[in-house]
Amino acid sequence: MRCTACRSTAIRERPERTAQSYRRFRCRCGKQFNERSAGVLNKAQYPSDIIALVVLWRLRYKLSLRDLAEIFLIRGFVFTYEAVREWEAKLTPAPGPLPRHFLIRQDGHRCHAGPGHDRRP
Repeated sequence: MRCTACRSTAIRERPERTAQSYRRFRCRCGKQFNERSAGVLNKAQYPSDIIALVVLWRLRYKLSLRDLAEIFLIRGFVFTYEAVREWEAKLTPAPGPLPRHFLIRQDGHRCHAGPGHDRRP
């Protein structure tokens, strides 16, 4: 692990842990940080594995934002559907440009147009 400020490997693990049981470290430059400090979920209130599970279920099972918030409410995790939207935006890659052999029809769906496809109606 490297220091988040100076990128040094000369760090020491501190005996105490964060409220969510993440290991804490101190660098020789004086900076204190934990296992999650350099990640996109640094300021998140919930454990990283719970957030990853929410996003996985959202993408894999096509659950709505509100359904996910309700499912996890039953399990004791209280968050809004807006939090799910933010987590999904942080953890999923932005869609890139479509390959050249795909067209987008007027109704918004993608269709395959292989090489040599006549693109005129």
